[in-house]
Amino acid sequence: MQPFVKSQPSRSGLWAAAAGHNGAVACRCTYVEELYGDEAEAYARGHLRSDELDEDALHERLSCPDTGRRWVLEYPERTGQDAGQARLRLEPT
Repeated sequence: MQPFVKSQPSRSGLWAAAAGHNGAVACRCTYVEELYGDEAEAYARGHLRSDELDEDALHERLSCPDTGRRWVLEYPERTGQDAGQARLRLEPT
């Protein structure tokens, strides 16, 4: 098992709610704890299931259909109209 994995940030500026698990992305929930930017959005859309969405706050709670692990997709650098970089992080247990 790999320890904490942190991807390199990238700027997308897009709010992309997770569409749910479609099998397009392999599960990495047992060894990844945090992802950023396009990688965070792609993993959320391609693997995780959306449980709760707050579009006004650009905040979404998601879960893994394989492991049940809970995630948060958020945009902590949000300023005005710019959503900033996405951050997908594992929820503390």
